[in-house]
Amino acid sequence: MLHPTVRLPHLALVLLVSLALTADAGAFFGKKKKKNKPTIHIEYTEPAKVGLPENLTSIAILPFTQAIEDKENVYTDRERKWGDHIIAAVAAKMQEYARDFDMPLKLADRESVAAIMKEKDLADAGLAEENQALQLGKLAQTQAICYGKVVISIDSVEGQVKTVEFRPGGYGVAPSTTYKKRIKRTINTAVDFKLVSVANGRSIHTFASNRSQTVDLKPGAIMGKDYDEADLQPETDAIGAMLTELVDEFVAQILPHKVAYDVPLADPKKKMAKSATRLLRSGEYQDAIELFQRSLTEEDDDHRAMYNLAVTYEVSGGLPKALDYYKMAFADKDEEMYLAGLTRVKGLLEKRREALAENPLGKATAEGMVNTETEAPASQPAQ
Repeated sequence: MLHPTVRLPHLALVLLVSLALTADAGAFFGKKKKKNKPTIHIEYTEPAKVGLPENLTSIAILPFTQAIEDKENVYTDRERKWGDHIIAAVAAKMQEYARDFDMPLKLADRESVAAIMKEKDLADAGLAEENQALQLGKLAQTQAICYGKVVISIDSVEGQVKTVEFRPGGYGVAPSTTYKKRIKRTINTAVDFKLVSVANGRSIHTFASNRSQTVDLKPGAIMGKDYDEADLQPETDAIGAMLTELVDEFVAQILPHKVAYDVPLADPKKKMAKSATRLLRSGEYQDAIELFQRSLTEEDDDHRAMYNLAVTYEVSGGLPKALDYYKMAFADKDEEMYLAGLTRVKGLLEKRREALAENPLGKATAEGMVNTETEAPASQPAQ
């Protein structure tokens, strides 16, 4: 057994460092990279979870400059900045969804709201009382007001971690223990939205949720490197992404909206199923269904063909049959994308049933929860 201080030959060092630093270990050992699977782009219409009152056609989105109903909670500069970002994002998302579904929803112009606040001396005092917010909604001639607050916290911790380096000396190199910088950052974002009727001050909908992101950059045990703030995702990018998710979630609860999926396709074994897959990709869904079914009569255990048939039914609007074939494919082979398809379609069918049974405002859109657009190869127009 070699003593720990015995120096390694140069050739051994080159091999060791190559193994430790190679960016693609799979390529180093001769493993082939996986090819990207072809996909089908599917869009669905989902009904609003809550919906707006039928006669509500105008909303004023108020500044988040200070938390309403909480006089002590004065915003930090960071929260003030992101509060402005949120009201712009909420307005843009509401306008997008209303336009997509031809809804007669009007949002009060932000400049007009700001002008009214200045005229009535509300800009400096903030909107610390809900009755002031309702007054502003009436002055803006809207039926409802949307307001809320955002709380953001960032916690960064720096430390050191041991790592082994190999330093030259004499006729070879020797391992040496040293310390490298480690950084860990956690960002928490929380929002609280309220949609209130201007006429009576009653709540139409409330929404409170949060997102959190923790990034821990640690040097490796061998040949580790220092990490600092510059190696982290920019703070504004991380916060912006989390707040965008929260805004999308809130608006989706009160307005019908579209959701999109890029669904991967399997590579079937049989030539007939391969031909059916080409028909699917070109938008010839009925022909693809017939060919997949013929292929499965000859080889009923081809889970790839079952899966692609399920995708064909899904993209052409046949969700119940799509669910059946996703179940069959997953029962035959435990594949992640089979389970994803099964879960997706099962969830869509449940949402459709809930919309039809519980939300009268969602009935029109519930029936529309089928494919609205598919992505075809460049040589074929989308069907």
